[in-house]
Amino acid sequence: MKALLLDFGGVVLKYRVHVQRQLAAELGADPEALLDFYYGWKERLFTGKLKSADYAAFVGKEFGVGDVLPTWKRIYLRTMVVNNELLGMLDRVRPSLTIAALSNSTDLHHEVNRERGITPRFSPGIFSHLVGFQKPDRRIYEAALGQLRLPPEECVFVDDKESNIPPAREMGFKTILFTNNYQFARELRSLGVRF
Repeated sequence: MKALLLDFGGVVLKYRVHVQRQLAAELGADPEALLDFYYGWKERLFTGKLKSADYAAFVGKEFGVGDVLPTWKRIYLRTMVVNNELLGMLDRVRPSLTIAALSNSTDLHHEVNRERGITPRFSPGIFSHLVGFQKPDRRIYEAALGQLRLPPEECVFVDDKESNIPPAREMGFKTILFTNNYQFARELRSLGVRF
């Protein structure tokens, strides 16, 4: 094994609450209405076809609340907590493995995670808003292999969403469905990684 590819949300970052629900609460908006609105735009956001600032302007207009980008950014930073224990494990395996990101993301997520020093710890970083495809679309896994210049059999893909695992497994990746740090460490060791 030569590379470890990790999802961010739910693996590298732990959710405290759903960001859009928290945004609705802080804006005084109906949470279900804001979630419906968000899901209507989500694919465009996560494939880079819509910038977060433009989405935030649409939210402001739709819900009559003005510019929500600063609030959204603050909520994301507060609710998506860095999994420092996992980062410590990755630091211990980094000398022997390439540690890459393979994550569905928006430009806002990417900016916040770069600012707090998370994104630079993963190279390469394959982010859906930059490559134009989101998991579980097979093309994002192909983009990862292209950037790594490795066959899938030499890579382990880690994600917390079961629906993102089958395409990687079918392509030949080893996979770990992440539930917690202890389980991740146990499964990584079972693949022969020592740390």
